[in-house]
Amino acid sequence: MHKDNWYKFAFLSRKHLLQLSIGNFEDWCVNFLEIYGYKNVTIIPTWNDCKYKTITCLKDSKKFYVLCKQTKEISEKVDYYEKLGRPELQKFIGTLEHDCISNGIVFTTGDFTNEANEYAQNLPKRISLQLFDGISITKEHRKFREEEISLLLQQENN
Repeated sequence: MHKDNWYKFAFLSRKHLLQLSIGNFEDWCVNFLEIYGYKNVTIIPTWNDCKYKTITCLKDSKKFYVLCKQTKEISEKVDYYEKLGRPELQKFIGTLEHDCISNGIVFTTGDFTNEANEYAQNLPKRISLQLFDGISITKEHRKFREEEISLLLQQENN
């Protein structure tokens, strides 16, 4: 199977996602969003240095901004990855508020700090922020793949 397709269709771990370039990780996140029914998914430069990009998309007539952030693996022995902290979320929320967007999603291959989780939980009600760490995005991807394989097997048996 071609490597690009492998990342779309295989059962992945966050270690696999770290092997992608940032551009390919963003493309993987776009595919993930499309699988879950998001429409008009587009990648745009967000901040002046173009180091950060935001994915924009629509679902249920709501516009979303999505931040994709790869982090480094710190230790293989204990499945320990860098954590995305509150400052990164604050920068992202600043972008949401500046652009009058009230729905955000953050994907990271690592984990979130306690401060980041607390910050996300205590945002004003006008802002909806979903956080997906490396484990949760790979679990969701696997769940979808398992359902898709099950449907294919059912079709073959019928």
